[in-house]
Amino acid sequence: MPDRTKNYQLPLPLEEEYYSIAVVNETTEKIDAQLRVNADEAESLRTDLTSYAEQLTESSQELSSEIEELRADLNSLSGQISTEVGESLTGLTGRVTVNESKIATLWDAIFTNITGNPFTVAFSSLSGITVTAGVWNAAKARLEC
Repeated sequence: MPDRTKNYQLPLPLEEEYYSIAVVNETTEKIDAQLRVNADEAESLRTDLTSYAEQLTESSQELSSEIEELRADLNSLSGQISTEVGESLTGLTGRVTVNESKIATLWDAIFTNITGNPFTVAFSSLSGITVTAGVWNAAKARLEC
């Protein structure tokens, strides 16, 4: 009795046996049947792969479209933000310039030679004030530079 192959159970004749046409036909039929199954499965896989590729292409196109819309929205927002920031900075720059001028006037009035300066600043209390330039003359109640 001949042995059989592991996977498809095809007959393996013994060395001392003659190979019969019946065995060849049986083997050929099994091979043909398996090739048909493989071809059908391959066609099914090709169909599935084509479908997946089409879905992937559609999804990619939708994603690209959404990305372009987001870019357009971001560019629009960026322009609006730049305009608003620029307008706000213009106003703030003007206010800072005015305040710098006021601070410079106070600085000149307080931290210059008080003896020759006709401008007088009087304080009723110095609580909470830190002197950063000049010296407080308590006897004369004045800040001297």
